[in-house]
Amino acid sequence: MELILEEIASLKEKGITPEELKRTKDQIRGQLLMSQENLNSRLGRMGRQELTLGRVISTEEMIQKLEEVDQDKVGELARELFQPERFSLTTLGPASLDLDLAALARKKGI
Repeated sequence: MELILEEIASLKEKGITPEELKRTKDQIRGQLLMSQENLNSRLGRMGRQELTLGRVISTEEMIQKLEEVDQDKVGELARELFQPERFSLTTLGPASLDLDLAALARKKGI
């Protein structure tokens, strides 16, 4: 848990490198294009978009939006989303944790 919180703190403070951004964009673009070959994936994506957005977004539009993402936008979103009071933890199986996740996050500088 502490390592995850340290990574989140680093992401908020330092952001991501240009190389990380490029690799991530390449992976997302590749997955998106490969999913076009599978009818079930394509129909599922279209259905989710229609239900959540009220319209279907073209592959070209998704790639355009992906290209608009930059390091500043990633850092801004990380700072907005990763707030200690928003954190939660779920365990599976027997566990007796006495953990104040928000306090641990603040201790790690989040």
